Amino acid sequence: MKIKYKLILVTVLVFIVTINIVAGIAISQYNSLFIEREIKSAKNEMSFIKNSIENYAKDLQARGGTYNKDSLVSIIEIYKKYYINQDIILDYSDDNSKNNVFLDTEEGSIIIQNRFSEPFENISLVFKKSFQDIYDLQKNWNSFFIKIYLLLSGILAIALMFIISRLFKPLENLIHKTEEIIIENSNEKIPVIANDEVGELSMKFNVMLDLLNENMETIKESSIQKQWLLDNLTHEMRTPLTSIQGFSEYLMRTNAAEEDRVVALTHINEEANRLKQLINKMFDLMTLKKESLNIVKLNSGEIFNTIRKIEFQKLKEMNIDLKINIETDYFYGDEQLILVLLTNLIDNAINASKDNTRIEVAIYSKDEKTIIKISDQGQGIDSKDRPNIFQPFYKSDKNRPAIYRGAGLGLSLCKKIVDLHNGSIEVKSQKDIGTKIYISLKSI
Repeated sequence: MKIKYKLILVTVLVFIVTINIVAGIAISQYNSLFIEREIKSAKNEMSFIKNSIENYAKDLQARGGTYNKDSLVSIIEIYKKYYINQDIILDYSDDNSKNNVFLDTEEGSIIIQNRFSEPFENISLVFKKSFQDIYDLQKNWNSFFIKIYLLLSGILAIALMFIISRLFKPLENLIHKTEEIIIENSNEKIPVIANDEVGELSMKFNVMLDLLNENMETIKESSIQKQWLLDNLTHEMRTPLTSIQGFSEYLMRTNAAEEDRVVALTHINEEANRLKQLINKMFDLMTLKKESLNIVKLNSGEIFNTIRKIEFQKLKEMNIDLKINIETDYFYGDEQLILVLLTNLIDNAINASKDNTRIEVAIYSKDEKTIIKISDQGQGIDSKDRPNIFQPFYKSDKNRPAIYRGAGLGLSLCKKIVDLHNGSIEVKSQKDIGTKIYISLKSI
């Protein structure tokens, strides 16, 4: 059962019960007052008749008549015949009872017993009057009331149906609109018509719908991104695996010379390292989360000394001068992720550079931010490739030897690390002149 019908049913039931209680109390009080009035009227009539009988007997005695019990009974009989037409029954009793008033609810009558004055104080006049009309009136009232409250209940039910239907109309519209949105899978908003609870509910629903759509878009983008990463990962893994398989089959099928064996094994080792690097960077890219950051105060000199040690061998082999200019002694970040970030960027600079060139690194403060600048004199990045360099698996220089080309995940990983630090990364590059990378981190 719908809420509005429950509300109508409960309201009508409460109304009926309340009316019954109120009417019952009113009728009961009315009947009590009516009976009290009838008893008072009967007592007055009884007193009048008794006094009339006594005066009649005294007048009879004054005129020389006999004043005894028989004469009193005779007078009562005369009055009895007279009042019988007024639905009053008179009688007498010798039981010497006290003055009493009785209600005979079965016959619907009032019985009053009152003793005469001396010398007949042992005789009581019995007065009986019917009040059946009270019961009849009560039945008529009850019947009339039942008809009235049934009529009022019906009118109330119809009025409530109309009023509650009007009140619930916006809610029904909200339900209907929600069903349409669910069925059609649309982004349409719920119209906010009234400035009441239903209007507030509509606004809250619209906010929830916006959040849901945003989450759905995020989920869709994440799903597409993951599928794209998986497709590219599969493609990138196929090349080193094919190379490893080819060289291993060559070694198994032929009695290659020692020099050829060394070449083949070298290629297998290089491709295996590429595969390992690809998997490691892919794992880092997929597992990095903001909640896992451990932001601490970092010593600039110690960080760049560590980078220099990591890249020492490659710098020496290519005779590249790594110049580091430190203007800010400390900055904030996750130590391990900052090392990964700077190692990747300087490693890329080395791979893009020619022998006997220079790479410059500077760290300084500007506008309450820490800036890290990395400049090389390498081959640069073509302008058409620049918008895509942070995309996973994107490789701007496809002619570079595989040993230097990498998996195309390094800059994606760098971008994600910078984003996790609420920073920004900017690349400026000219073909055959060099590249400059600016990293901006918040200064805490």
